[in-house]
Amino acid sequence: MGEVESPPPIGWRYCGDQLKLWRQRAGVSREKLAEEAGYGYETIKSMEQGRRRPSLRVLQVADQMCGAGGCWRRRTRS
Repeated sequence: MGEVESPPPIGWRYCGDQLKLWRQRAGVSREKLAEEAGYGYETIKSMEQGRRRPSLRVLQVADQMCGAGGCWRRRTRS
């Protein structure tokens, strides 16, 4: 029998949902965020859907582009 993959952590999904919400409210397209962060469209989409862990780089760029006022920077500190 094949191995069963476990679902990604729920935190990835929550973070991705928030990323998408901020991006849409700011009128920033996935394409523009991807370009500014140095990622592909599909990678950003996967991060927003919780299938891939949002990178610190994407969160920092999104914070700046979306006018989050450091909201993402505060959430990524340990």
